[in-house]
Amino acid sequence: MKEIGRTRQYQLAHEAAGLCQACDKPVVEGLRRCQKHRKALNARSREKTKKRKAAGMCVQCGSRRIEAPSVSRCAVCLKYMRDHQRNRT
Repeated sequence: MKEIGRTRQYQLAHEAAGLCQACDKPVVEGLRRCQKHRKALNARSREKTKKRKAAGMCVQCGSRRIEAPSVSRCAVCLKYMRDHQRNRT
């Protein structure tokens, strides 16, 4: 079995204690980060998505997307998303 690194050990210990993965504050219920770090992560994700969309890339993985005006994902990510949504219901 592969030994886990110090960073992962830190994350697991914080998760078990109900603390944010990035600091020592309590997590938002059901998530792994505190309010401050959740907002920062969301802002980075929105910015990355915006840049990828403007560049004509898949918003999920960053590869070339399907050439259709209403599609913002590549064929692989689009299939994964649709399969995942189908399995949720």
